[in-house]
Amino acid sequence: MSEPARKLSLSEAFNLARRCQADGGLEDARKIYERLLTLVPQHGEAATMLGSLAYQRGDDIHGDALVDKAIEIYRTQLHAHPFKPAPRASLVNLLLARGLVSEAERYVGELELRLNPIRSSLEGFVERQQAGMQRGLPPIVINTIP
Repeated sequence: MSEPARKLSLSEAFNLARRCQADGGLEDARKIYERLLTLVPQHGEAATMLGSLAYQRGDDIHGDALVDKAIEIYRTQLHAHPFKPAPRASLVNLLLARGLVSEAERYVGELELRLNPIRSSLEGFVERQQAGMQRGLPPIVINTIP
């Protein structure tokens, strides 16, 4: 007796679609991306990859429409959550791919990298910095959170 098929999480389904697309299973990938967009209409990655798939098939008009949809999804996500790095990076990449360099630069310019304070004293930091320099590491250590 065979086991019932288990349901995939959204992340697992997306990764499966990407593997299908990479392995040439374009139709299977298309079905999964479309199902993801049905379940989660604001799934920017699925819209982007479905656009990529359309380009692979030579359907530039559909690919452009899907990339435009992904751009709008990412803009909406950034408006709601301006400090989330993933939608910002995805939006910037798509804008650059579209040749919209000045808009992409504006989104990058809005990004503020905050320092992630080290949980130790200044003396502890200096000791680690000097030990690193003795091992040939650069003299400055910056840990940022995008």
